[in-house]
Amino acid sequence: MSLVAFSGVAGNPRFETYPTLDVIRLMTAGAGFGVALVLLIQFFKFPGPRSEDKKEKEKGTS
Repeated sequence: MSLVAFSGVAGNPRFETYPTLDVIRLMTAGAGFGVALVLLIQFFKFPGPRSEDKKEKEKGTS
């Protein structure tokens, strides 16, 4: 989706007036945000090793 949006912006005649460094900063910020979002989803999707230890303790005490 971001590539489609970027190609739409890149086709704009005013895009040529943007400084190259600003474009690189925007692309880097977008990539960093994407990586952070994926890591956050992975963190909440998979239970950590402590949750398995808690389950074993609960089974052992009941």
